[in-house]
Amino acid sequence: MNIHIKRIQSAKPDLVLMHGWGTSSDIWRPWLPFLSEHYSIICIDLPGLGLSKVDDSENYSLQSVVSALADKVPNNSILLGWSLGGLLAIALAEKLQQRIKGLITIACNPCFVQRDDWPDAMSRADFSTFEANMALHPTKTLSRFFMLQVQGGSQQKEILKHLRAVGENVQHSQLCASLHLLKHDLRESLAQLSVPSLHFYAEMDLLVPRQLQLLIPALATNITSLEVKGAGHLPFVSDSQWLAGQIAEFSRRIDTGSS
Repeated sequence: MNIHIKRIQSAKPDLVLMHGWGTSSDIWRPWLPFLSEHYSIICIDLPGLGLSKVDDSENYSLQSVVSALADKVPNNSILLGWSLGGLLAIALAEKLQQRIKGLITIACNPCFVQRDDWPDAMSRADFSTFEANMALHPTKTLSRFFMLQVQGGSQQKEILKHLRAVGENVQHSQLCASLHLLKHDLRESLAQLSVPSLHFYAEMDLLVPRQLQLLIPALATNITSLEVKGAGHLPFVSDSQWLAGQIAEFSRRIDTGSS
């Protein structure tokens, strides 16, 4: 797998960003001015999305994706993932926990598809329908998915315009492969992490239930969660400055040993 990265380098601590399904690292563009005040930034295009190309002959699995991403993560960095990127950040943190400082997820369900003991997720039937629609009608399905992400939250028109602009450059042939990654249950991986983690959930998110803010910290003592009031699935666009400030505070607590 050929992993494409973009860097905003400085002498500040490293923050590695991983985007969500159906987008690319361009999704972070409105947020970067706020993050770069505190961090040296590495934006990763996930395999098969953006400029990270995957040959049809290559094995595309959670393990192969995590192995490919691991080579791009500097020592002593903090991992940050949104949505699907959050799921991959959890798996990557489990693999690299001896050499990273912490984990942050935004609008991420560590178990995206319902299980008998995890009802706060997308139903299996809905996910199967989504997969089938994606295979048959990728353009229409992706457009509906973008609409779902902005519904209920603030700044809907502006965020939808940004999503569509980023999504125009996504290759449909790789979307189904990356969609399969959302079937993984990484609750145990998150619970076993030795590094502290911070998880943001949006009050008006229609994809990831807000009640996860209460459920996730119960998995382990080093987990913190926060709710973004009035936001939809992309709170880093609608509440850029507030999120950047909370992340900087989380980083400070790690450095002082008070996280």
